[in-house]
Amino acid sequence: MPRQARLDVPGTLHYVIIRGIEKRRIADNSKNRGHFVSRIGEIASDTGPVILSGHYEDERLSQFSHNVQTPLHEMEHFILQ
Repeated sequence: MPRQARLDVPGTLHYVIIRGIEKRRIADNSKNRGHFVSRIGEIASDTGPVILSGHYEDERLSQFSHNVQTPLHEMEHFILQ
C-alpha cells in the first residue's frame, strides 16, 4: 500500500527516524558516529530546521524537528550526499 503524501511546508513539526540498512549500525565506531552527528548539526544550522529533541542508538536515530525554512526532503538530500 503506497504511503500518503507528507505535509512538507514551512512550520510543520516532523518526527524523523533514520535506520541502518538491514538493522545494521549507522556508524561502525565512535569516530564515524561523531562525524554523522556533527553532519546532522551542520545541516540543521545551514538549512534551518530546529531540532527540538533527538535520540541516537547504534542502529537508529530519532529526532523531533520543527521545519522553519527548508522542506524535509531537501534536508534528507543533504544528509545522503
